[in-house]
Amino acid sequence: MGSGSRWLIPLTEAVAQGEAKVGAKALRLAELGQAGFRVPRGFCLPVACYERFVRENKLDLKIELELGRKPLSSMRWEELWDTAHRIRAGFLAGTVPAVVSVAVRQAVDTLGSTRLLAVRSSAPGEDRGEMSFAGLHDSVVGSTGISAVLDAVRIVWASLCVNGSEDSLGRLTEGEPVTVDGHLGIVTIGPPDFALQGVTLV
Repeated sequence: MGSGSRWLIPLTEAVAQGEAKVGAKALRLAELGQAGFRVPRGFCLPVACYERFVRENKLDLKIELELGRKPLSSMRWEELWDTAHRIRAGFLAGTVPAVVSVAVRQAVDTLGSTRLLAVRSSAPGEDRGEMSFAGLHDSVVGSTGISAVLDAVRIVWASLCVNGSEDSLGRLTEGEPVTVDGHLGIVTIGPPDFALQGVTLV
């Protein structure tokens, strides 16, 4: 795989790209790799991919409509939940843009089209000492092949609003990079990778 592009950044190049483009989790993994720790090969779909997906599927208009009904602070919990799930449904039904699909295919082909892959979030500002997004966003482990990985990317993006909290809805317009990495699913991990899993999946 050559050097990174606007749509796909190898994990080995994430440090040079910075947290604003690849998110905190991908950046921490890249830093661990540079420090000599064993980190699986992987790629990052940067914020530009999310923004293109939102724009081409007109999800920005749907989000604006849903969040403009009334101030979030005045919504009852069931209204927040319903709003989140209407937006989530739009994400899950969306079509991944061609340029992003090509980038994901490159990642899958490089890592192995028959290999079990993990797709997970890597938001800017995620999991710092003073805050954590733990449990807020979905991770999909065990996807095989381009179609399954594209579905997993949509699921991760949709999980920006899945928990229905005012805070998660307020982050919708900020964008979130998604990492596609080559860490094996639990069913096929050998003993050496169990220790590695604790580092790479936290």
